[in-house]
Amino acid sequence: MDYLSNSKDYARRTRISRRRIVSETDLKLTIALTDSTRREIIELLNKNPQGMTAKELAEELGLKISTIMSHLKILLEAGAIRYERRTGKNVKRPLKRYFSLVEVKTAKQIEKTVEKAADRFYDYLVDATFNFLIECYCIIPRTSNPYRLSEWLDALMTETYYGVPETVVFLNNINLSKYKRYRELSINAAKAMLFNDFMLLLNDYVFDLYNEKPELVNRIAQVFGYPKIRSENEISFIIDAMYSLLYDPQDKVTKAKEVLLRIIKSLPKERSINLLKFWPYVLRVRELPDDIKSNIVNFFIFDNEKSILERCNKNIAIIEKYGRKDYAKRGP
Repeated sequence: MDYLSNSKDYARRTRISRRRIVSETDLKLTIALTDSTRREIIELLNKNPQGMTAKELAEELGLKISTIMSHLKILLEAGAIRYERRTGKNVKRPLKRYFSLVEVKTAKQIEKTVEKAADRFYDYLVDATFNFLIECYCIIPRTSNPYRLSEWLDALMTETYYGVPETVVFLNNINLSKYKRYRELSINAAKAMLFNDFMLLLNDYVFDLYNEKPELVNRIAQVFGYPKIRSENEISFIIDAMYSLLYDPQDKVTKAKEVLLRIIKSLPKERSINLLKFWPYVLRVRELPDDIKSNIVNFFIFDNEKSILERCNKNIAIIEKYGRKDYAKRGP
């Protein structure tokens, strides 16, 4: 197959409507004002509508004239300032007085527009990578191990955008699961991510619980064989109990389940209900092949509590829907 012509045809078929949301001027201004000194110069010029000379700016900011001049050159090129030549009191040659053409507040608004464009570019790149997976499957390893696929995509994407491979495999596995050839991969990614998200949530919740009820947390930790916990920095039995679910013999797994469930049921009701809903699916991670479990920590994606809970629910939906044995006969 001619993949060059195929990719061109695909690009024509899937062409997205694009609208320029960042001008070259906006981009130059945003880059210019990433520097704190240049932001200070703009603020000073805004406070002095009569304008300021390079010498006055240097004295105000405690910098050398040469340094100020290099910053002024960048600001001029970005269209952030202008200058007028005026004659000084005791100076025959005209002095350049600089004036601001923007406010820092306006610059921040423009910066948000640029950030929005960057986010949109990232979304387009993720989408393009996903479609690349579907169309050019011949160079993608046939693997059910999401960690291996992520490593392979990292190798392919190093010169483009490092975060895309992880996003395609882990955050877009709902899309991946629609296709038979990626279904096992997406289920494995969902199980691994759910395990890590659950562990992250529970660990954070136990820190809060310890600050409120240290005696209770200590009693539960001792069931798992831990010495007395003297500060929240010593709380690590939750991580050990979670990893016990992956590898340990059945007797220790039973003890780990007991400890984890006692902790979960000791949490505030809203938190406890969520974790108990996730619990049966977390236990399924033990079914994963050892080479996936050994790399499961690589699935850590930190986020706020709301986003983690939403991700857990999405991953449960994948496991529930596509993890059924009879599903292999259905779908595209």
